[in-house]
Amino acid sequence: MYENRVETADVLPGGGAEVLVETRNETRGNLPPEMDGRPVHFDRGTLHLCGVGRSGQPSCTWVETYRFAGSASGMWDGRVTFRRDGTIVSANKARSEPERRYVVRFP
Repeated sequence: MYENRVETADVLPGGGAEVLVETRNETRGNLPPEMDGRPVHFDRGTLHLCGVGRSGQPSCTWVETYRFAGSASGMWDGRVTFRRDGTIVSANKARSEPERRYVVRFP
């Protein structure tokens, strides 16, 4: 796994900035012999979002932004946007699919 991007930005309501860390994880290998031993490749991008809520304790959550697991599982290439009401919207750039919405409220 490696960091792709790290930034501090005020993307959610409540004042103060959040820490955004985007990571990439690539796995290559072979299936076990009992599953035909063929090569496999899996690539995943994740956006980690950390902030502090009313409790004063730091907290984190994540949103998957990219996934590639070969033609059998398809591909997800996401665009993440933040709304001022605390909603994160994740939409596929490669295919026309419904947006995924998440509400983030740090405790």
